[in-house]
Amino acid sequence: MILSGAPPATIQEGPEPHPAIRNGIESDSRANTFQCWSCGSCDNECPVSISSGKLRPQRMVRLTTYGFLEELLRSPEIWYCIGCRRCFHICPNLVKPCDVIAYARQETLARNVVRYFDKRRYDSLYAHFQRVRWHVVDQCLNNRLENWTPDTVRRWLDEDIPEIHYTISMKDIGSASSSFGLFVNESRFRSCFTCGACSSACPISCKPAVFDPRSIIRLVMFGLTEHLLTSPSIWMCLSCGRCTDACPQRVDILKTIQHLQELAVYRKRISSETHFRIKQALLWTYSIFTDRVDELFGID
Repeated sequence: MILSGAPPATIQEGPEPHPAIRNGIESDSRANTFQCWSCGSCDNECPVSISSGKLRPQRMVRLTTYGFLEELLRSPEIWYCIGCRRCFHICPNLVKPCDVIAYARQETLARNVVRYFDKRRYDSLYAHFQRVRWHVVDQCLNNRLENWTPDTVRRWLDEDIPEIHYTISMKDIGSASSSFGLFVNESRFRSCFTCGACSSACPISCKPAVFDPRSIIRLVMFGLTEHLLTSPSIWMCLSCGRCTDACPQRVDILKTIQHLQELAVYRKRISSETHFRIKQALLWTYSIFTDRVDELFGID
């Protein structure tokens, strides 16, 4: 495959804009790029940009508005995105840099810029990277902040997270709603019929032991909230909201997970300091991910 090295921070003068190409990208991606006024909010919110400086969502939008499709498809930045959609959520004009990136990834395959085999390797790396995130959160929760060396990361990438088997009782099921109070009706988690739409839409859903929205909702319904409050899984959520958007029963899965996080702090299952430590540690993992992407694609 052929990818250029790290792109410059600004678009170089010289090439003329291509309105027809720009209109085509916007038509296919529906990213609302024409509304961008280059405020930079997306760059400041992007966790990958914060941790590594390698991804600038604003630049992806600018390449689109100028119609520089070739530069967009060959930019390594489109592979650094973790799919959290924070760029979209923070944008005052509802521009969707994340959708530009999703479009660009599809086009790299359609135009043979990236081989299908390499895309499969990338998908495998991204899935295994969730194990690293799980281990990092687990270390924070258990105050085992060891020196995270490259060998440690490599081991975490290769090792499966062990499955946990729960014992469910009728008493637990009967008390399933007690931990949520008035939030029960707002979250609508009792409407879940386990269709799996949330897990299919979630960008980081993999094995239930690592992270799976459907499994989290099922554990809540079975009254196993206490188990979740000490689990690394509830802290791995990217807050992208795709699970809630996809649910045909209008279960607010994102708010349910956020409520579990709040309960964990409120009930002192974790301290506020640990909560802050988790956020900072997860930011650290994104620079590891971008380095791994560089290795996979042979980017200098």
